[in-house]
Amino acid sequence: LFACIAMGRSNRIPFLVVLCAVCTTLGGAVMYGIGAFFYDKWGQFFIDLYGWNEPFGRLRLQAETWGFAALLLKAFVPCPYKLVAFTLGVCRFPLEEFCVGSLLGRCLRYGMEGLLIWKSGPQLERFIDLYRRPLLVGFIALLLGGFLVIHFL
Repeated sequence: LFACIAMGRSNRIPFLVVLCAVCTTLGGAVMYGIGAFFYDKWGQFFIDLYGWNEPFGRLRLQAETWGFAALLLKAFVPCPYKLVAFTLGVCRFPLEEFCVGSLLGRCLRYGMEGLLIWKSGPQLERFIDLYRRPLLVGFIALLLGGFLVIHFL
């Protein structure tokens, strides 16, 4: 979503980077709070709902072992950030460190995307305009194929 918005408003990329980083950090803080204060009531429900049993166990071990470094890495890569925030809440990771690490990691992530779009935006836009229909058909085929693979595995 960030990439689509940034391509349309390339003159506003720095603002969009900060906006997206702040908003995802606030969303992460909500999941952190659910993990920290409501794990006993709702936590297992969320884990079961999203199929997070195995990833939750792995993330919990990483959070307890690596602490801030794990948070920074997970906030930077495109993984399920809400699971990371929830897990850190369950682990009672320090809230201040969570907010700083999340904001820093998300700024780095969106900043790199923004820089890439700023540098290659016009060429990428021409490519998309030129091959819009084949790209759309390919995307839909991949999406449907992915659902079929998941369904039959």
